[in-house]
Amino acid sequence: MHCGDLLEPLDAFGFLRIERQELIRLHEIECKGTVLAVDLKAAKVLWRFKSSRDFPFFSSPAVDAERVVIGGENKLLHCLDRKTGKELWNFAARGKIDSSPAIVKDRVVVGSDDGHVYIVSRKDGKEIWKYEIGSHVDSSPAVSEGV
Repeated sequence: MHCGDLLEPLDAFGFLRIERQELIRLHEIECKGTVLAVDLKAAKVLWRFKSSRDFPFFSSPAVDAERVVIGGENKLLHCLDRKTGKELWNFAARGKIDSSPAIVKDRVVVGSDDGHVYIVSRKDGKEIWKYEIGSHVDSSPAVSEGV
């Protein structure tokens, strides 16, 4: 299996998000800590993002028209430019982020292994709010009607 091979089946360690004929895929076996954006019509890799120190991603990405937001085992919430894959900002939690983030208007909501749910600015990743749950947060936030 080669990093970016489009013919490989989706394994148990690959998570994806499909939107507008684009596939955002996380590779964990050969390409540990790599996020790929793939054009499904052209069957080609648009961009790759590699996390620091090969920490894997287990959360699913949140995607909007401009950004891809993904949490990692490196305790960082990464915000990537959807067109280029370039990191726009990152937010550091005190624990790994396996919770899949949710984009809600101008904010991003995510849980962390440090026992907190965070709301950060979609624009720059600055912390707006946090709530201590008291135990690690692996589940994804549920959002309804913008709340």
